[in-house]
Amino acid sequence: MADDDSFDERSALLGPSAPSNSPPTARRVPSSSLSTGRVNRETSVDESEDAVDLGNDEWLHPTFEASTDLSFFQRVNEGRSHEAFADLWHKIKSRSPYYVPILNWLPKYTWALLWSDLIAGICVSLLIVPQALSYADLANLPPTYGLYSAFVPVLLYACLGTSRQMSVGPEAVVAILTGSALSASEESERVADVAVLTFLVGICSFVLGLLRLGFIDSVLSRPLVEGFILGSATVIMAEQLHSLLGLHIDIEDSAPAVQKLIKVLGHIGETKKEAALFGFLSLAALLCVRLLRKVFKHSMVIQRLPGTLIVVTVSTLISWKLDADLPILGSVDAGFAAPDLPRVTADRFNSLMPTAAVIAMVGFVEATAISRTYANKYNYLVSANRELVAFGCVNLVACFFGSFPVFASLPRSALNDTSGAKTPMVNVVVCLFVTLTIGVLMPLFRCLPRATMGAIVMDAAISLVHFDQARFLFRMRSYKYALLLLLTYVMTITLGVDTGIIVGVSLSVLQVISHTALPRLSILGRQKEGSYVPLAEDPSAVKVDGLLIVKIEQGLHFANSGQLKDLLRRIEQLGDIHAHPSEEPMIPSIRSVIFDFKDVSQMDVCAVQILTEIVSDYLARDIRVCFVRLQAALKPLLVLSGLVDLLRPDSLFNDIESAKMFLEGQALSVNRSTYQTDGSFSLA
Repeated sequence: MADDDSFDERSALLGPSAPSNSPPTARRVPSSSLSTGRVNRETSVDESEDAVDLGNDEWLHPTFEASTDLSFFQRVNEGRSHEAFADLWHKIKSRSPYYVPILNWLPKYTWALLWSDLIAGICVSLLIVPQALSYADLANLPPTYGLYSAFVPVLLYACLGTSRQMSVGPEAVVAILTGSALSASEESERVADVAVLTFLVGICSFVLGLLRLGFIDSVLSRPLVEGFILGSATVIMAEQLHSLLGLHIDIEDSAPAVQKLIKVLGHIGETKKEAALFGFLSLAALLCVRLLRKVFKHSMVIQRLPGTLIVVTVSTLISWKLDADLPILGSVDAGFAAPDLPRVTADRFNSLMPTAAVIAMVGFVEATAISRTYANKYNYLVSANRELVAFGCVNLVACFFGSFPVFASLPRSALNDTSGAKTPMVNVVVCLFVTLTIGVLMPLFRCLPRATMGAIVMDAAISLVHFDQARFLFRMRSYKYALLLLLTYVMTITLGVDTGIIVGVSLSVLQVISHTALPRLSILGRQKEGSYVPLAEDPSAVKVDGLLIVKIEQGLHFANSGQLKDLLRRIEQLGDIHAHPSEEPMIPSIRSVIFDFKDVSQMDVCAVQILTEIVSDYLARDIRVCFVRLQAALKPLLVLSGLVDLLRPDSLFNDIESAKMFLEGQALSVNRSTYQTDGSFSLA
């Protein structure tokens, strides 16, 4: 996620997705679906993006042709094998480009697109190589494994990914999570362990995509994501500070960031001046390049300036020429890793699976934010579910070739965009450049100072530090979410990155559950002109003596109907949902209750059962109950549950005033919903 660039696109992780300007197009539902009232799952292939006119983006979302003929096996049994196989081949040809996007955009590729993608690919390659070497250190792996993570996975995403500008490969936060998971492993076992970890990350992502759980990124609140990002940035900086200063101290890889920082500060007097000079000058140069990019936003030369490569080249040449006594990268075993199966054992599975799930979640959230940013910018669509499947396949294959888990990098993607990337062909160019580096160019990095590598990672961490979300929360006086941000940050730096995200996600999920489990109700009062409105909206509206009118403002289901009884009892006794139980009752005893179901569009069986119990309790206490504006789709449920028989069919009305008149024993208007013997309802 982090790297050489300071692009403002970093806010994409927290900013809202801009709405698409593409006009919706009508979707045709088969007549068989209309007759049954159900739509075949196959007709809505993935998400609603298929219902959008993409203009010149038809390579991303091809058109499907549904067949209404006999099934494949029926035609084979009837001796029409040639026709059956021809139709099957036609379906495979028409649908394969949807699931393997390269089959769609590659045949339509032009030389004009190649020039733009080639320039962007070279710019990204000049950044990803030094980053990969540095991020491997974060992951507690040899440097070449960082390059392996920018080799096969990048090529595979070009085949399966739907985002044109997103850069895939080693990423800082994922690397630090990987290093945390491998910290307990013996050095000789880390290569085998990282293969299993990458395999498990691929499994998690792939399964989430198959189950169409791409919406899970919405469960994570922005304060949670911001707190985790800030905490991760702090952990990365603490992790690299000793390299930047040239210190040789014994620090446990699994130690929290705070403990590492304290230990480094305790040995600050042992700083190597040459290493510190290389480190801080390299960091200053990288920050200057970042500043230039912010100042000269419209200069393509500045935006494409390979700052990281320049810093690496200059520091390597100086280190080689001066032969200074400072830690360097040294000789690295070049060459490609032989494909090897991940050796999954019960112990490895149990120890690595929790971290794998966290990496899959964090990587997916970051990648989704990036892909949506550029999809909105260039008016094309991406599918969260297909991206999950793509990243699952990428990591499943990558684990055979020495890679650690890979996802998307935000600043590298921003560089890709400003460099003019048009299609995923950029990833192919990057893969070729990395291949050249692994096979030929690795000896050139032998004299690269470790302090410079630390500066590259430190610069990546600094690019993650933003306080826009915190300022917004305090301006809005949303102290609850500010506390969530702070708690996630503190947990991340004191207990570790994986623990921080687990605690944050748990708190965020609990918030979602608490909001979902509380049904939205309002008490209605009567205005002077005779209409009924919530008392909270119009203080002049008055309650009707002996009558409680409750409007349920959302659908009822098992999660939110559980507290319905308690809320109604509190309203009945205290007159207000928000009243404290110790307060004196605000309304006299009620004789009747009217439920306004205008906004209740759906109910499940559990909610119907609880509603029946509530009505039974009211009737047992001689409190009469009526329902008004009950939607037709819900009435069969009430009939089957026996609630209609319990109420009597004459207790259903189409407006509140008619129900009130009925309960008061006045002459009724014709505006009543009556129950027929065939189970249907109509106006009396």
